Amino acid sequence: MMTLQEIDAVELPGDVQAELDGMLGRDVPPDGGADQLTPEDRQLLKSLSNILVEKRKEAIDGRKMSGIEDIWAGCEDAHESIDDMNRGEIKGERWQKPLTMEGPLTSSQREQEDPNEQPRSNVFVPVTRRYVGAGWSKVCEILLPPDDKAFSIESTPVPDLIKGKDDTRQVSNADGTLLTRDATKEEIATDQAAQPFSPQVPPEIPPQGTAQPPDPQLAPASGGAPASLPPGKPLQMRDLAKEKMQEAEASAKEAETLILDWMVEGRYTAGMRKVAFDAAKLGVGVMKSPYSIISRSVATQKETDDAGKDTITAKIIEKVLPGSKRVNPWHFFPDPSCGEDVQTGEYCWERDFITESTLKGLTKEKGYVEELVAQVIKEGPGKRYLDEKTADRSPYDHRYEIWYFEGFLHRDEILLLNPSLEKEIKETTKTAMMICSLVNDTVIRGVLHPLQSGTFSYKAIPWSRRTDHWAGVGVAEQIFMPQLLINAGTRAWIDNAGLSAGVQIVLDKVCIQPADGRWIITGNKLWNKIGDADTNDVAEAFQTFTFPNVGAALEALVMYGFKLCEECSNIPLITQGQSGDTTPDTFGAAQLQNSNANQMLRSVADNFDDYGTEPTVLDHYEWLLMDPNVPNSAKGDFKINAHGSAALVERHIQNQVVQGLFQFVPNPAYKIDPKKLLEEYLRGNKLTPAKFQFSKEEQDRMDSTPPPKDIKLQIAELQAQVQMMRTKMDVDRDSVYVKAESERTQIERDTRLAELEAKTKLELLKYANQRQISLEEVRAGLAETTMKLSVQKQLAAQDKAGEALAAPNEPPGRAPTGQSFEK
Repeated sequence: MMTLQEIDAVELPGDVQAELDGMLGRDVPPDGGADQLTPEDRQLLKSLSNILVEKRKEAIDGRKMSGIEDIWAGCEDAHESIDDMNRGEIKGERWQKPLTMEGPLTSSQREQEDPNEQPRSNVFVPVTRRYVGAGWSKVCEILLPPDDKAFSIESTPVPDLIKGKDDTRQVSNADGTLLTRDATKEEIATDQAAQPFSPQVPPEIPPQGTAQPPDPQLAPASGGAPASLPPGKPLQMRDLAKEKMQEAEASAKEAETLILDWMVEGRYTAGMRKVAFDAAKLGVGVMKSPYSIISRSVATQKETDDAGKDTITAKIIEKVLPGSKRVNPWHFFPDPSCGEDVQTGEYCWERDFITESTLKGLTKEKGYVEELVAQVIKEGPGKRYLDEKTADRSPYDHRYEIWYFEGFLHRDEILLLNPSLEKEIKETTKTAMMICSLVNDTVIRGVLHPLQSGTFSYKAIPWSRRTDHWAGVGVAEQIFMPQLLINAGTRAWIDNAGLSAGVQIVLDKVCIQPADGRWIITGNKLWNKIGDADTNDVAEAFQTFTFPNVGAALEALVMYGFKLCEECSNIPLITQGQSGDTTPDTFGAAQLQNSNANQMLRSVADNFDDYGTEPTVLDHYEWLLMDPNVPNSAKGDFKINAHGSAALVERHIQNQVVQGLFQFVPNPAYKIDPKKLLEEYLRGNKLTPAKFQFSKEEQDRMDSTPPPKDIKLQIAELQAQVQMMRTKMDVDRDSVYVKAESERTQIERDTRLAELEAKTKLELLKYANQRQISLEEVRAGLAETTMKLSVQKQLAAQDKAGEALAAPNEPPGRAPTGQSFEK
């Protein structure tokens, strides 16, 4: 029985072939259709296909001969913890395909073990996977933050505008009239603050019955509000330069926002994470960006007919946007002569797989030739150009191998593939950048590249540069030798442990034999000595020996391999969140080790900027300029600052320094903005500042309220109030004390007066009793004496007084000399 491929190889008449295709369910191109090709066209397309097939073979052979595929195969095995010792246990007992195109099929089934061969350990310590994951996660953590971007767009500085920002010449019309402009809010506020204060004098009230003309300055404007327009300012040359610079900055900001939206919608960050993993494992990651993708969205429209009935219709809106995706490095074939940068080559190839139903659906898209697609489907998916001897591919895998080509083609070849491009390609144009699709050595599509600057959509980003090759050196390759050392030391360690764990027993079967007849070692076993033995010493016939255990020396060898992993990959254990003998004990030493580990981050960040971010953003910028759906306000001469990856790494490195700046915030002499400092600290710790800050409405409400007093002023006011309260308490206490003392003194005075009055009365009574007179008479005598003393006092004042009157109660006679005071 003939196969379909053998049947297709037989040339049949047209009607028989059409009938056969109908029975097989194949699409048959219509006879004489619009897309029907002439024999000359078919011959030219075949020639073009042959040219592209030769270029594809050149790219495949060039990558194979470079030896990079052998290195990638070793990296893949090391990452999956596979080598020749354990391949059968990991993959299972079946035939294995080679990772290289020229490699033979290998059987993972273990051969029959030789009973005389010493068993060996085949463990594989998964160190490569650990270091690849550590390097990849660290790079993604730093270079792909969720709240930041690795590029910025700035307006290109124009020398004339920079020079004109200090030009104070006033602008005038052709007739010499000087031009003015409206005053800004800042100028209005400055003018109002500079005006001197003058009391408002009310206008003089005209006499009743007289007409007063209206004041034009006080005349109400439209809407009833009084017109109070500020005077115009002279229009100067620097005002025009400033306006142009502001327009350029706004345009650059709009372009930056649009490109960022494209990259988010095209899942650039998700693809870049996969690219970073490929770079860490294989040494290079390939990103395809930008390429055309169709974005579909549903829009609803409400319409009202003449009867007033509303109808809602749904409309699918399609638009072409720049997309981004990761390309498997195993499926990428650049020009072998590209060197270290694939952009310097003449073409690039990408391999992919496609099902028959998807292949049929391609005829609905622009650029695909329906007859050629039908021809490919007729041939079937039997043609493969890689892994042709693969035995583990499922027999039910009927996908087609499709190849995408990016490179320059001649104008005639382009129009042959896609005649609709005649208007877009000028007659003077000899070559143009094209994107072609090949299936089974047949070109089925040819469209113009969306970017005509000559750059490919593919960006090959190396982890670490490899001299004169576009594929770099990854973490897995960097620790090839330490991984082999660790595996060899560990396997020898296990083998030695197995040998030294037991004893070697030497028996002389001529001298002894087991009583139970079984030559095995068990506890409490009975042995018999043979009578005709040459020796009577049983110890000579039964001896044990042990092999030395060298586990300590082998452990040191394994630990040396781990140390080499850190040295070769520049990823110390401390950056992986683990500690060991090399972990420093002091904070300063830890900072120094972290700084040394950041050398890897700086190197990778530079490569991501130079080979990935910068060309990708530049291509998106070119797409923006060529897209007719982008408004002209977002197009201009901009400067692309695509070194954000290095800036993100430096920000991560400086985060510890930023943390120490918080202690200087309270001191106004340092002029540190706490809000900006906190934002930088949060970003350095992979946190979004917007999650911790007030919303715009809350911030506006807080800004509208009066700001709180300074804490120092509040403390001073509280201290002043406390001091006033203390003073008041002291004054009140003194007042109470003085009042109490006054009351006590008054009481004592009143008591003393009462006591004196009582004594006076007692003396009067005593005097009256002695004289046998009444009290009235005593009082009268006292009054008379008082009057005489008063007169004598008055006379003494006039120097006319005589001898003083004798005291009425003084005894007669004079007192002895020297005792007048006492007597």
